[in-house]
Amino acid sequence: MLGNKLRNWTIAAICLLMLGTACPHPAPKDSNTTSRSVQEFPSGNVISPPSAMSSASYLIGHFEYKNGQFDNWMPLAFAQVEVRYTNNTLIDRTYTDAYGNFTSAIDVPESGATVICSASTCSPRVTVLNPETSYTYSADTYPIFVEPNQNKTITIQFRDDNKWFTVFSLHSGLNKGWYYIYNTVGSDVLNATAFYPYGQIPEYLQEDRCMYLPVETYDYSDEILHEYAHYVMHRLYGWWWPPNATGNYSIYAVVNQTMAWTEGWAYYFPLAVAADRVYEAYYESPIDFENQSWATSGWNDGDAVIGRVTGALWDIYDSQNDTSPWNYENLSDGFVRTWDTTSVVCSSGVYGLRMFWNLWNETYYDHSQGLKPAAQLEDWTATLLSIFQNSIDYRGQGDAEVDGVVDGSDNCIVAWRFGSWEEPQPSPRWDYLSDLNHDCVIDGADLAIVRRHFGESYDC
Repeated sequence: MLGNKLRNWTIAAICLLMLGTACPHPAPKDSNTTSRSVQEFPSGNVISPPSAMSSASYLIGHFEYKNGQFDNWMPLAFAQVEVRYTNNTLIDRTYTDAYGNFTSAIDVPESGATVICSASTCSPRVTVLNPETSYTYSADTYPIFVEPNQNKTITIQFRDDNKWFTVFSLHSGLNKGWYYIYNTVGSDVLNATAFYPYGQIPEYLQEDRCMYLPVETYDYSDEILHEYAHYVMHRLYGWWWPPNATGNYSIYAVVNQTMAWTEGWAYYFPLAVAADRVYEAYYESPIDFENQSWATSGWNDGDAVIGRVTGALWDIYDSQNDTSPWNYENLSDGFVRTWDTTSVVCSSGVYGLRMFWNLWNETYYDHSQGLKPAAQLEDWTATLLSIFQNSIDYRGQGDAEVDGVVDGSDNCIVAWRFGSWEEPQPSPRWDYLSDLNHDCVIDGADLAIVRRHFGESYDC
């Protein structure tokens, strides 16, 4: 849920500056340790040699954590690692890779050296903060003895009893969202920050650009990624937020086109990341966004309904057609074009699914001729039908066939279905595409629409 109330200015300032460079019990600073924002963390060494007579050694580490959602040991990816001598002198600050691995160079005297590593819930992309301290969470290793000229290999497992690393993680947390975008479209979204655990409902606040996640959300990746999606969209909008897009809402009821767009995108994003049509929420039953259409009981229609916008974006993405008689979509487009179009929508300062479609239409199809090439027409029609599948009709008036022109074929299609109806049980000839005025019956009014627009062509 996207909140709009202000937190105290202390937490807001901390979040904006992206602090979190220390543990919940920060160690005393020395001449080699300075206060830094997350994006300034070096990836190389910060070495203070223990003596003039030292040798280079390497600490080759592999970190794992006990994922609280899956109850399995998994690599601790993208976590900040600090390596220190036992006198607390910082040797190196680096990050684990996607497999939980890192390597640090260490200056070791002839007698050897003992070091301690810490793993923290922060990176330049994602940071999880303790709301009581406003510091990142951190876990230390046992003391590790390193000999001169040694490649010391260690494997460390962190229990993660309080689920800090689970919320931070690549497998079920915030890094899953960042890595999906980075790995799929190459965009590197920086500086996402969450306070965990906090409050009773998950929310993202534009005022301080932070997420607030209740304790239960560790077990619901969709909830975590929903709030992360708000952060991503806010960033794409250049820290501006569309009007009338905050407050309480129902997924199934008419709200407004703005809120339907912002919340619809936030519900869609976890589905794309997981490639799963079902949204898992801890505060209500799972929501299936796939098998919903004009006939769905309890769902309002149109692009001012959050669930309809989510479903439209999902049906553009997915490879599964809905079941008859609502199987209009035949598009399996994935995430890339949706991301690219959303980025343009946001950078242009506009909003609403209609603007998304308008920009999609302008970007991907030839508009220099009245009729598109066959491949473009097929894609154009499939995209319109994926949106139509979710009770959102962006076709031209009278275009029952969805081919961009109103002609005899449209007249024949509607005439053949004349007299069919939607409820209480659809007749065998019923088709929502031929109900051009959406009054649940195909009759003379629909034929009149075709005849009134006969001969017209549409670029929608």
